[in-house]
Amino acid sequence: MGKRLMRKSANITAVFIYTVCANTALAWWVEGHLCVNDAAFALLPDDMPAFFMDSRAQINDCAADPDLHKSPLLPNLTPTERPEHFLDLELLGDNPIPPTRAEYHALCAKLKISPDFAGYLPYSISEWHDRLALAFAQYRKRPDNPIIRAKIIYIAGILSHYTADSAQPLHCTLHHDGRAKPDGSSPKSGIHLRMDDLPGKLGMKAADIVQGRKCDPAANVFELTVSAIRKSNGRIDAVYKLESELPKADQQAPVNAPAAVRELCRDCMLQGAELTATAWYSAWKKSAAIELPAWYK
Repeated sequence: MGKRLMRKSANITAVFIYTVCANTALAWWVEGHLCVNDAAFALLPDDMPAFFMDSRAQINDCAADPDLHKSPLLPNLTPTERPEHFLDLELLGDNPIPPTRAEYHALCAKLKISPDFAGYLPYSISEWHDRLALAFAQYRKRPDNPIIRAKIIYIAGILSHYTADSAQPLHCTLHHDGRAKPDGSSPKSGIHLRMDDLPGKLGMKAADIVQGRKCDPAANVFELTVSAIRKSNGRIDAVYKLESELPKADQQAPVNAPAAVRELCRDCMLQGAELTATAWYSAWKKSAAIELPAWYK
């Protein structure tokens, strides 16, 4: 497994490999996240800052951090990081997803569910998007400052992890590792890891996904994120219908999977890439209207 996880364009450490083995609550293994990011870069318009477009390897490296933060070796960090990666949409019923964490907490209290159990994924994306917009505003004021550029690279990498997670259907449902039991617990069937590993097993590349598309800025990244999560949730039945066709752990990549499996993977990767690129680009555009305080010289 370790060899499959390593790629020269990202400095993924042995700690990450340990985390993958020890923690089944992941979304996309390294190949999936890198495939989404590579495709996202191809979707970006020409007016993105040049330094950003030249920072693919560094952004890819930073994209691993949210999963590293879930390591069992970090007991003070893991409990708060884990729910940032998913949303069990069915637990919210027909209720609209509130635009802020505070309102979400109120909804969960009303529904008598734990927000940590239901997950925070849309807020992870919208909040890191706003952090990126602020960092870009600082860059506009100090374009030659290397610290600000490094900050942008780090934030963009973290944001890209969560946007890619939203395209893994099993991170947008209560049925995340087998159909949930009546008490809401997971049977832990192993389908989750088989989906996580799918882009790597199929050898999926950005060129397989992006075909001359370019993204546009979004008027509301939160609403776009919620739409993407609902779209992923809508693929749950298709995922389970194809469960027997998903590559198994002992199969060597690339696997010659059925066309329906390849199409499912491509659709997920494209959705993740589009949301990633749009979130990055929207943050850049939004930054032009952000007024920094007078004391920020």
